[in-house]
Amino acid sequence: MDITALFKLTYGLYVLGVRTENGLGGCVVDALAQLTSDEPPILALSNNKGSLTNERIKAEREFTVSVLPKNVDPFVIANFGMQSAREADKWPNVPHHLAENGLPLLNNAVSYVYCKVVEIKELSTHTLFLCEVADAWNGENKSDPLVYGDYQKSMKTATNQAFKAFKESGKVPAPPAEPKATWICGLCGHVYDGEIPFEELPENWTCPVCGVGKEMFEKLEPKDADKNSGGTGWVCSVCGYEYEGETPFEELPDDWVCPICGVGKDLFGREGGTAETAGGGQRVCGICGYKYDGETPFEELPDDWVCPICGVGKDMFEKE
Repeated sequence: MDITALFKLTYGLYVLGVRTENGLGGCVVDALAQLTSDEPPILALSNNKGSLTNERIKAEREFTVSVLPKNVDPFVIANFGMQSAREADKWPNVPHHLAENGLPLLNNAVSYVYCKVVEIKELSTHTLFLCEVADAWNGENKSDPLVYGDYQKSMKTATNQAFKAFKESGKVPAPPAEPKATWICGLCGHVYDGEIPFEELPENWTCPVCGVGKEMFEKLEPKDADKNSGGTGWVCSVCGYEYEGETPFEELPDDWVCPICGVGKDLFGREGGTAETAGGGQRVCGICGYKYDGETPFEELPDDWVCPICGVGKDMFEKE
């Protein structure tokens, strides 16, 4: 089974907020769906059994949902998705506020939902919560919601980098600068790079190369610019890092490792393809897609061994 095929299923990404015995907790989830449209609407949440958030939802039978926007700071995802609330106090690391019921909410989310659990069903690795929507309202962020596939494609590397910087420094990293749109002359191809925003240039401004007016310039959005920015196409199958060094990937030394997660060259593959791993039967995490490549045979790992990326146990790994 190629577990990465499941990455193509369409989800959003959301941060849950719960009360703990000592304060507040929460985590990132993707398996949240609206099941009915009656009053009140019913949502279904699937949450990992091993998480503290799962335990607190069972105890309190309520939680909040903050819907993440496309332009979310990658550290927000890292903060709630790459560490456990058993060991880290997550909410002080991010801008947030409390709802009237005392549950936490992220600032600058697309929308918010307050849920009350009406039914619980235990599955093999996750708990299924059926919930009534007790309240819902839109947030101040007007961008589109973040989709899980977009996170896998374009945000996973930045999320890993943000968490790595946080663990090394102990400080919350500054959010990445908002990328600027590029304006290109449709006649001569001149790219405007002045300090004054293009939209604020006077109406009689002209292209310094061919002399045409502003109306002949076209806006190239950051995502379109990224498509034309090159890149080697060699992508880490574990963390999503794309190699961009000057040395051709094929000429890197055999002991070169991914600068983000530390795996070797053999776990890199061409973008859109698969990692060039030797042999078959590799074990793959069913939650985050991490491929085990340790020297110790997977079957001989201790029972308390966990995935180094998302922290689930051996039982969540499947043979590729």
